[in-house]
Amino acid sequence: MDDPVFRESYERARSRIDAIDRVINDLDADRQRQGLSKAELARRIGVSDAVIRRLFSAEDRDPTMKTIIEVAGALGLEVRVGRAARTRRAG
Repeated sequence: MDDPVFRESYERARSRIDAIDRVINDLDADRQRQGLSKAELARRIGVSDAVIRRLFSAEDRDPTMKTIIEVAGALGLEVRVGRAARTRRAG
């Protein structure tokens, strides 16, 4: 990745993918800790079982905020935003 523009674009995309994966994996881990099936979680938020199966197992995950918030709420969780561990410097 010698091209700095390409590298920056790649790093932004990778960061976004990693953040989505962390959130979904945390939700799925909590679902499992609670002993809740994917089907029951789907019923709790009023979606088909397939929606939840895709959320937790699809390779290319890009859920809506609405879905994330509904899943979190059904698990007794809330979604919060915090400052990243490292921040980029402008320039």
